[in-house]
Amino acid sequence: MINRFQILSCCIAAVFIFFTACDDPSVPSTYNFKVMSSDGPFTGYYSVDGGSFQYFDGSLASGSSYFYSYEKNLSSPDSIMVYAIGTDTSATSISIFIYEDGALGDSITVSQSTDSYGNDLKVVATISYTFNESDD
Repeated sequence: MINRFQILSCCIAAVFIFFTACDDPSVPSTYNFKVMSSDGPFTGYYSVDGGSFQYFDGSLASGSSYFYSYEKNLSSPDSIMVYAIGTDTSATSISIFIYEDGALGDSITVSQSTDSYGNDLKVVATISYTFNESDD
């Protein structure tokens, strides 16, 4: 016969294991950013920790004839700056999303505007983000 003490001990052990596994410092943090545009392609660049600019081009998203995308995983950054511009005036909006450990850290969406004559302008979006510092 299982007594109450054994059942309670098993429950406490299971809860302890669950919470300590969720806060495991040996699991590395993940960092990435994503850029999306609608209706047209884009190009851009990013800089991690004030380093050299890295250039990228959006490509047609898989299964879509409407959205263009670019995604980049990062390795332990402290900060990032991302700039994206429509390659022509066909892109009607650009969004930039920055993620830290799977959670959205920051984002921006910019829609196309027109000049004083009503001509469409290229969409431009830029964002800077500082990642959380670890407790190490």
